[in-house]
Parts: sequence; structure tokens; C-alpha cells
Amino acid sequence: MRLGAFGSLPVVAEDTPYSAVTLTDSAATYVPQKRGNLVTISRETILNDDLQAIRQIPPS
Repeated sequence: MRLGAFGSLPVVAEDTPYSAVTLTDSAATYVPQKRGNLVTISRETILNDDLQAIRQIPPS
């Protein structure tokens, strides 16, 4: 459970008072899932990597 959120706040025109709101409880759901990919890199790609882009790929 979490304390409610304001969501999208209304626009308040100049010299206009703010309107009152109330908070309510809401339930949050979470579904754990395994996600990912494998990146295959050839030897030639590593040798021709002039910009060192291969080094920016996180190791597994």
C-alpha cells in the first residue's frame, strides 16, 4: 500500500486560489520478470572498433 499521489496537477491561473484535494490509498503491483539479450561480437568487429564502442557495452 502507498499513500495516494496527486497525479496530474491542474493549471492554476494567475491570481486564482489553489483548489483543495484529498489523498487516498492505492495498491501497487509488481511482477518480477527476467529480461535481457546476448550480444555476439566477432573478432573482426573488435579489431575494427575505431571508436571503441565495444568497450561501452556492459560486461555480463
